[in-house]
Amino acid sequence: MKILYLHGFGGHYSPRKKKVQALSQLGEVSGYDIDWTKPAEELIDEGENHLDDLVDLVVGISMGGWLAATLANIYEIPFVAINPMIDPQGSSLLKTLLPAEIIDGYSDFPKDGAGLILLDEGDKSINSFTTFDTMQEYYDCRLFPEGSHRFEHIEESIPCIQSFVDLTEFTWGRDNDND
Repeated sequence: MKILYLHGFGGHYSPRKKKVQALSQLGEVSGYDIDWTKPAEELIDEGENHLDDLVDLVVGISMGGWLAATLANIYEIPFVAINPMIDPQGSSLLKTLLPAEIIDGYSDFPKDGAGLILLDEGDKSINSFTTFDTMQEYYDCRLFPEGSHRFEHIEESIPCIQSFVDLTEFTWGRDNDND
C-alpha cells in the first residue's frame, strides 16, 4: 500500500517522525513539506502533484487532515484525518496566524467519501468533542482518552487504520496489496 502523509501547520515532513514510522507498518509512506501560507487552491494543486495512481490512502494531521480529506474527496481515495481542522474559516487559531484572504479560501471539511477520523480528547488546539459530534454522522470517528494535538495514539491506531483500509478495498474494490 502507498500512503501520502500530510503534516499540519508549522510542521514538516520527515520519514523519521513517529507517525510516519508507525504508518510504514502498513506500507510505503511518502510526504512533502507544505507551506500553509499559500492559498488553498495552491495547496490542493501541490497535493495533486504528489498523488498518483499508486496512492491508496491519504493521511493527514490537523490542517493536513483537512487537506487529506479534500484531496481524497476529489480523487476518491480513502483518507485518515488525525485531529483534523474541520472549520478552517472559523478557526480563531488560524486567524492569528494567517491573513484573512488566505483563510477565506479554505472550504469546510468534506462530508462525503471514505474517511476515518482519529481524535485525542486532550487536544488543546482543536476541540475533539466538537469534531466528533460534527463528523460522526459522516465518518467513522474514534476518540482516544487524554493525548494531545500531536496525537499520542498512533501505534494503537494502526490495526484500526488497517481494518478501515481493508473495508474500503472491499467496498470500493481498491487493490491495496503491499507488493
